[in-house]
Amino acid sequence: MEKTVSKDMNTKDMGTILFIRFHLPRGRQNQEAIRRPIEITRKADEILKTGGRFTCEVLATGVVSLAYEKDNDDLDIEFSKHGDRDALMAAVDTLVVRIHSRLFGEKTSIQGDRFKLVK
Repeated sequence: MEKTVSKDMNTKDMGTILFIRFHLPRGRQNQEAIRRPIEITRKADEILKTGGRFTCEVLATGVVSLAYEKDNDDLDIEFSKHGDRDALMAAVDTLVVRIHSRLFGEKTSIQGDRFKLVK
């Protein structure tokens, strides 16, 4: 997973989400820091306070699996094309927003790379 920041984003408006990355073939683990806009990382922080963790792995098929797991169960999964940074970052955002909405009852509308509250 890439750890770079898009050139069009101001780094002071960014935060970090930690993912546990599993590596094939033996499942070795390490932490990956993903830089995302602050509104996404704030949602991720609220999610993590419920006791779960974000995980990622590149599957044998080459697809990236992003998940939120709690008590050894995947509560939500999002997939992305490996090597496509924009698709991967969109998948991170989608996963975080969807889980946050589910946990905290916030209705959101996902439109491209923008998220807005639905009343």
